[in-house]
Amino acid sequence: MIELCIIWLMLNTSPEGIKYAGIDIKGVRAVRLGEIATFTGFGETLKDSLITVMRFTSESVNEVKQRLLDPIKEIVEGEPGMEVVLAGRDYPLHSTVLDSNWAQAEEKRDQSFTAAIARVKGENLMGDLVGQEIIYRYVLVNGGNVLLTAIDIPATVIEARKILVRVLTTEGISPKPSDHILHCSVARISALPQDGQKEVLNRYAGKIRRLRTNIAREPLKLKVGEVETVSGYDFFVAQNKFKGITK
Repeated sequence: MIELCIIWLMLNTSPEGIKYAGIDIKGVRAVRLGEIATFTGFGETLKDSLITVMRFTSESVNEVKQRLLDPIKEIVEGEPGMEVVLAGRDYPLHSTVLDSNWAQAEEKRDQSFTAAIARVKGENLMGDLVGQEIIYRYVLVNGGNVLLTAIDIPATVIEARKILVRVLTTEGISPKPSDHILHCSVARISALPQDGQKEVLNRYAGKIRRLRTNIAREPLKLKVGEVETVSGYDFFVAQNKFKGITK
């Protein structure tokens, strides 16, 4: 049975609502069929990724931890053989403003990334995002991932994305599509027991979907503390102070 918040998303005529409903319905179907790929780690391909991410204040991070991350951790601990990679524990809790990819000669990549980072930082192009409060209302099951999503994307984020597209394309970097989505990836399934995987996945997804009822009723209002433009590899691997998993 589709939950009320997803029915609301489906009926909501905003592009964000339609997109999120589709993600959740497809993701839950994959879980029910056991058709998910476990997350194997942050790899070398991230060296070709340049990301701009919002990091939240410590108060906001603590609220996400108490209301969402710790409950997910408890759910997983109740399923022997199941493991997840968790935001705030294994990689930094963040929300991506824009992701991009380098598809040209490798020897030119670092120079272009450095130039783009220097311009974004030097001209304080993301300054308007700092201090912005963003309401994250819906927890979605995206196959093996759990997403915390914002349906009302602030105008400052939309404008920041436009600025980044101009800067990145000038440096030969290819921005990835970002229309009508803003989320935090909060958990990724990294291991499952050998036996009874479908049952474990369905119990997990059911508990996550019940968890999101509380978030939908009382959304998380997160305040941006800093914005960083950095290579995906540096963010998730080289500079990552958390345990993480790499391949």
